[in-house]
Amino acid sequence: MIGVTETGERVSYRPGSALGGRQFVSIELDPNDIAHPLFEQWFANVVRCRMAPRSLTMLTNQELDAKLAAQTRPRVTLERIHSRIAKTEFLRNDLLTICVLTLVNGFKVTGESACVDAGNYDAMIGDKIARDNAIQKIWPLEGYALADRLHASGVNIHGVGPDVGNGPNPDYRPDSSAAAHHPV
Repeated sequence: MIGVTETGERVSYRPGSALGGRQFVSIELDPNDIAHPLFEQWFANVVRCRMAPRSLTMLTNQELDAKLAAQTRPRVTLERIHSRIAKTEFLRNDLLTICVLTLVNGFKVTGESACVDAGNYDAMIGDKIARDNAIQKIWPLEGYALADRLHASGVNIHGVGPDVGNGPNPDYRPDSSAAAHHPV
């Protein structure tokens, strides 16, 4: 387990070890942690007794919309996501609905919904949930595509690479040998 403190310090612990009084604002688990015989008992103690209290302030939908509208840097939008969808298909099998979204480049993304009780089944609800699920899967694809376009144009968005994030770097040229080995 990696515990992250309020100051950002990352501390490694194994199930059964002493925590040394540290408080964590988040934790990252390793599969080996979960397999440890003392994991459940130890982890319950970590969560119950050692996590630092945090106050959560949630934005209202109106506040979120205002903050998003004020952003000027390149970003993926729902409009962009919808513009990438060329075709929508639904497959139904009893209480299972699968939505297949074909994107403009031919790539297919799926979303699913399932109903437990046939008395609750409604095809329109299943379609909406399955489509929403598929759309959620497009966000990381479009995020990657945007980051790739920005990188190719010399814009640094994460503090690594040819620029410091203030716009294109006219002297930057993508490594042509890397591009030849990793065609898009």
